[in-house]
Amino acid sequence: MLLRKHLLHVVSLIGLSTIFVSKNLQNLHSAGRTNITESARASKIPHYQEGPLHCTEDQLSIVRKQLPPHDCNRYKEQPWLQKCSFTQATKCPDNWWLTEYFKKGQKQIKNQGLKKEESRFLSLFVGCNKGMDAVNALRMGSGDSRFDKKKWTERLTSGGRMELHNDVCGQASTPQFPLAPDIGGITHIKSEVHCIEPMPATAKELGRAARELGWTDMGFIVTHAAIGRNDGIASFPSTSSVGVENQGLGNGCDSGHCENVVVYSLDSYVEQHVPPYPIDYLSVDVEGFDFDVLLGGLNNTLSRVRYLEFEYNWMGSWKFQSLHDAVHLLNGIGFTCYWAGHNGLLWQITNCWLEHYHVHAWSNVACINRHDRQMRSVAEKMQESFLSTLALEETFHG
Repeated sequence: MLLRKHLLHVVSLIGLSTIFVSKNLQNLHSAGRTNITESARASKIPHYQEGPLHCTEDQLSIVRKQLPPHDCNRYKEQPWLQKCSFTQATKCPDNWWLTEYFKKGQKQIKNQGLKKEESRFLSLFVGCNKGMDAVNALRMGSGDSRFDKKKWTERLTSGGRMELHNDVCGQASTPQFPLAPDIGGITHIKSEVHCIEPMPATAKELGRAARELGWTDMGFIVTHAAIGRNDGIASFPSTSSVGVENQGLGNGCDSGHCENVVVYSLDSYVEQHVPPYPIDYLSVDVEGFDFDVLLGGLNNTLSRVRYLEFEYNWMGSWKFQSLHDAVHLLNGIGFTCYWAGHNGLLWQITNCWLEHYHVHAWSNVACINRHDRQMRSVAEKMQESFLSTLALEETFHG
């Protein structure tokens, strides 16, 4: 899946994150969902400072039918089986509303003839893995066709000679951000994406590929580090497969082939390595320590973030932490959070809590900072998508 008030004028036009419009939602908006759309427009998060509207009992009833609690509760002691409804609904999300926002913004930049120096895009991928999403974000934020996932895959695998670890959601083969012919290669927004990866073998190959492509001087910054709640040092296995997706801080290293890796809090990393601009897009995927990352950015960083994605999980520190607490904390900063589904579906979590969300299960959450006035159109689009999702006859089972 998946910018604050100091961003300059162009960034106000181009905003946020990734991927592609589902036919389901396209059909919904184009085939007679007038009442839903009118309802959405009538409830456009009117109190941006206080928070989003609370779900009605009818809305909660629909969500409960679409994301039923039965399998979540039945398999809560076996979460690795991935039977929970909100796991099934969000395991490989997409964010079509963000793609449309960027496409529209880049066209406006092109048409208005704004200078590239007047705009900026900044993103952090904490747990960068193979770098596919980070490359796509840089392509999307910069409007530069040189950032291409096929080129990246070719270089990362050394021309196919090196095999990568299995890709759970297939990011290497999913379509990348589409650049219109009159935009690609012409409008290059000044952009910087931090690809932060703790696994030694993976970080080494990410850095090599970026250097060989000449991207390190173009804003693609690979950092070999871990991000946690506090600064420190952690030991990681140095012989893991490149691109392994199921290892993190919680796994440690007892193989005898270990490497000490620096651990930053999010605030420390941003203070030391990130320019003092709003952060358009923060992605956190750290195998069960996502809330720790967010807590480590509580003092200075999160208030700079415009759009956030993170994983909820049953492993790592999530075992002892509550998604309800995380969403409540983020709401206090100004974020409205949703279950981020595939096929463009969204279910609001903030002020729409259901009891079975306490079950720890792998899933993906997307949050928009409603305090940023320039991002209101995205906040409204996400709210409309939630209401459109409620109109679907969808039920997710394990």
